[in-house]
Amino acid sequence: MTGAPPRAAVGGGWRVRSEQATVALVCAVIVGLLAGVLAGLHGRGDIAVQVAPAKDVAGGGELVPLHAVVIDPELNRPVVFVVVRGRALRQPVTVTPPPAGATTVTVLSGLSSGAQVVVGPPQTLREGSSVTAVPYRGGRS
Repeated sequence: MTGAPPRAAVGGGWRVRSEQATVALVCAVIVGLLAGVLAGLHGRGDIAVQVAPAKDVAGGGELVPLHAVVIDPELNRPVVFVVVRGRALRQPVTVTPPPAGATTVTVLSGLSSGAQVVVGPPQTLREGSSVTAVPYRGGRS
């Protein structure tokens, strides 16, 4: 039996050597476990977010970076996340449509002057998430 390839198992239209299948399954399980552990570790920590203060606008309202305002799919309306005592709080707001090319937007209601708003909130950010605030330096986030 010199030079003959090992016998292959046939099942479901796939030809796979049983040793290769076992190794692949063990590797997949190990990678899955590691990914779960790493995701769990990340989920227990703070989320680092960039924050900018809301600024008074002449005539009423607050000026915030454009990317601080997002559409909340649950409420189907614009919201900002504000940071209060290390937690992210979702705040529904009313905004004016920004002009083309604008980097800021005026919030007409729902926000206090000086509130620390999250700029470019990550999709993983939820109401009550523990956050670490990093000052926003401008530009697109």
